[in-house]
Amino acid sequence: MSTSIRVKSRLAALAVIFVSSVSFAADKPDARELLKDARVAQGNANLKFTGHLRVGAGSKKIPFILTISNGVVCYEFQDTKDTITLRLGEKESKLEQTTGGKTERITAAKFDDAVRNTSITYEDLAMRFLYWPDAKVVDSDAILTLDSWEVEIRPPAGTATQYSRVNAWFSKANNAMMKMEAYDAAGKVMRTFTARSAMKRDGDYFLKQMEIVGPDGKKRNATYLELEDLVK
Repeated sequence: MSTSIRVKSRLAALAVIFVSSVSFAADKPDARELLKDARVAQGNANLKFTGHLRVGAGSKKIPFILTISNGVVCYEFQDTKDTITLRLGEKESKLEQTTGGKTERITAAKFDDAVRNTSITYEDLAMRFLYWPDAKVVDSDAILTLDSWEVEIRPPAGTATQYSRVNAWFSKANNAMMKMEAYDAAGKVMRTFTARSAMKRDGDYFLKQMEIVGPDGKKRNATYLELEDLVK
């Protein structure tokens, strides 16, 4: 697979799809710069996809339209017309949900709640770990055959979060986030987001499928975020 792959993600995403043209040398980069570049890349992205969520091996799909524009990531669910909007600011992210025409900001009290009965929580969509300052590059690994930096990120003391740390893998070629593992206070993996496949559109590679495994660790109960096509 070409190292020009561009994956958004995360988790979002769900892996929100992080799109970046940044390249790094072989030497270890500064972890905080990696996180900053992942945030800033959203300000330059203007993309729109059709896609859906799917739980386990079931055929039922939850369709959505995903729009990324000027640092704003919006999921519009086609069955309910509800939306979840992520705003990636310079110092923090803001997550909003519009239901029945009424918009509310998602606060810490709702972070642990599941999104549409999937393995994904609102905290996952908020991507707050991209702003945590305690970050360091701890390893190098290959995800989808792409060499990636593994970054360990810990929340500041007193942060309202279900996670004690997050490990994220960023492609060395373009800083796309390829994988994320979130741990509880006991050091157990609570959720794993992994890019499983990509699609080529207009000469570039984009995320096609992301697998999200929940606290039970069972792949048969995993949620899949699947993008179908790029909307022009």
